[in-house]
Amino acid sequence: MSILLSAISLLYFNGLDIGGTPRGEFLELFGLYIALFSPLVFIYFFYALYRIWLREKKDILWHIAFAAFSLSILLSLRQQVKMTDFAPYVIVAVVLMLVIYHRTLHVRLPQFQLWYKRGFYVVFSSLVISSLIILFHKQFFYFLEDKTKHFAYAFYEPYWQSMELREIGQDCYTSKDFKVQYQLQYHGIRECKESDVPKIHK
Repeated sequence: MSILLSAISLLYFNGLDIGGTPRGEFLELFGLYIALFSPLVFIYFFYALYRIWLREKKDILWHIAFAAFSLSILLSLRQQVKMTDFAPYVIVAVVLMLVIYHRTLHVRLPQFQLWYKRGFYVVFSSLVISSLIILFHKQFFYFLEDKTKHFAYAFYEPYWQSMELREIGQDCYTSKDFKVQYQLQYHGIRECKESDVPKIHK
């Protein structure tokens, strides 16, 4: 009952809309959650929620995280879900994950804690590596012959395009993709008007 009330509260207080043409966005949302936590941490996040559901005392943090995660997954089966609507509530489960790990580790004798400590080191190392990849991802462009294969290419393309337009003295550009148009506008390239000649489309 408390989970249902938490889900209703999320829908009401966040003004979430349920409607539109039904379409499955489950895999996209699932991938975003994996990116948010990192793959190994997401597995432990799922385990922590499930373990508390079965065996542990359920506090307010668990109800918030579980209701937000479950509701977002259910909604993603029929419509696109904005990650930002649920991420702040789901992320509180990090506290639960630390509590579960601490309990799991310290109820065992030191000689039986080795694998749990190794697991922690592996997960922590993966987080460090992921952070370094994000921090230095731009340098990876220099090692790729085909830059379109870089995972961040779509974010940099409008910037490079704006630089090329400035080099040829063009201060406007019209794109059929409104997202690209907004990015170009951010970089100082406005949309071409009817009076602008030449008018460029893509």
